[in-house]
Amino acid sequence: TDAQNSILNPNGVLSFKNIWQGARERDGSLHNVLRLAAACRSRNMPLLWLSHRLVREMVVRSARDLRYMPVVIGDACGTTQPMQDQTLAQFNDCEAPVVSTSAAVNALASQS
Repeated sequence: TDAQNSILNPNGVLSFKNIWQGARERDGSLHNVLRLAAACRSRNMPLLWLSHRLVREMVVRSARDLRYMPVVIGDACGTTQPMQDQTLAQFNDCEAPVVSTSAAVNALASQS
């Protein structure tokens, strides 16, 4: 299976963590990723979705090294608690701003 199905499928290898349940809820991470993707596509803006915390950290650091300003969409990330809150706090404090999907979509809309 691929990483996304391992997380988002009720029969995936991480099904015991129940990440898939929260992701599929209204305003869950999957719903928020789809909202963000639609907003980015409507503006021909690239969106990079990364499925693993360590990969996200590496990409955020690399983007900053290349003088990009990465932004982490906190409610579009799916993992277990308390790891989710700890990871997002670390990103926000050290690597990149963490914002909500609504804030990101509204910011994109205001630039039209």
